[in-house]
Amino acid sequence: MERALHDMTSAFTDAGDRVDIWAPKDLGGTWAIDPARFHRIARWRVRGARYRGHPMMETLLHAAQPVRRRLSPRYDLYFGFRWGTSLADLVRADRRWISPSGSLLTPELLARHDAVAMQAPGNVELVPAGFPTVLLPPPLLPLADDSHRPPGLPDQYVLTVFNPYSPVKGAAEMHSLLATSPVPVVWCISDETMAVEAPEDLRGDPRLVVKHNLSRSELRHLYEHAYAYVSLSVSEGFGWAIADALRYSRRVVSRRVGVLGFDEALQPGVTLLDDAVGVAGLDWDALETAVAPEGGRDLDWLSADSFRARVEDLLGNSPCSGGDACWS
Repeated sequence: MERALHDMTSAFTDAGDRVDIWAPKDLGGTWAIDPARFHRIARWRVRGARYRGHPMMETLLHAAQPVRRRLSPRYDLYFGFRWGTSLADLVRADRRWISPSGSLLTPELLARHDAVAMQAPGNVELVPAGFPTVLLPPPLLPLADDSHRPPGLPDQYVLTVFNPYSPVKGAAEMHSLLATSPVPVVWCISDETMAVEAPEDLRGDPRLVVKHNLSRSELRHLYEHAYAYVSLSVSEGFGWAIADALRYSRRVVSRRVGVLGFDEALQPGVTLLDDAVGVAGLDWDALETAVAPEGGRDLDWLSADSFRARVEDLLGNSPCSGGDACWS
């Protein structure tokens, strides 16, 4: 979510648009938000926006909401994330959209928004039938301007990038990947938002190289020089690691999840895994000839300009309903 927030904010602010970010805290680090755009949820104007507890406090906060709403600036769009603190009741906005962030949306959240902003076509499974939707992939900005090789890399390697915090990320398939890959596997994990480790039964495998908290320049190097990028995920909201691999990696291997749900993403060098078999069914010999074209893949449809144009178009038209993806 922090990557989406960073790239979406940059796409707007680089064009001179006003963006205010409200969150409990600024994560800092790799995807830090411009301090001039950042506001803490704890400030009086939004404190207790969705308080649940003492009945008297709930009544007082509810009574104060119209006053606080009138003090809010007027926005063209309020954009909330499923796992953020919702300010939909306190913000004056022409439209209120919410991103599912890869999770099911509750009726309470939906009732306070005009539409669900889906990051990829597969997100429609997270939205109740008939609720208005807009299909809005985030802009995919470059990881870094330069590329630096991190220490301790094998000469050749397969790359995967994900935090093993949930079964849907596919860590259980790492055994199959290690058993079948013709070269060692480099696994990148980030501790910026939560402390995570590779499963204990994998840590001693000599074919596995685990890298923690690499810089954006180091990550770019890994994508660019990997024999292939392999995603083990069985579900993704957007799939930022897959999207970065589309930009930088010669070969991308994944189930058709997240960003790969767009037909525009299925370009040379992209190999889709069978949902049921996963990486165990991958034909490594056939993969040898599946490479990205000279000059890289066409990602203009994920550019900052395309994102802003898409938002402007959607704000000027009615959202879709009944699961229609509204994509053209």
